[in-house]
Amino acid sequence: MVGVRANTDVRFGLESQLGGTLAVLTGVSSKEDFLDGPIRPMAYLDKLSDILASASN
Repeated sequence: MVGVRANTDVRFGLESQLGGTLAVLTGVSSKEDFLDGPIRPMAYLDKLSDILASASN
């Protein structure tokens, strides 16, 4: 699951046990929301296009 909102997108991914949850920081929730809050994604990116840079390394 890829999402930008901790309390909906990421929470849904975690509770549905979809196998992985990625938070993208271009939306409503901030990095601090994910690091300090009760809902923790498996990983996060500043923007979705960063996934392409990760794949090429």
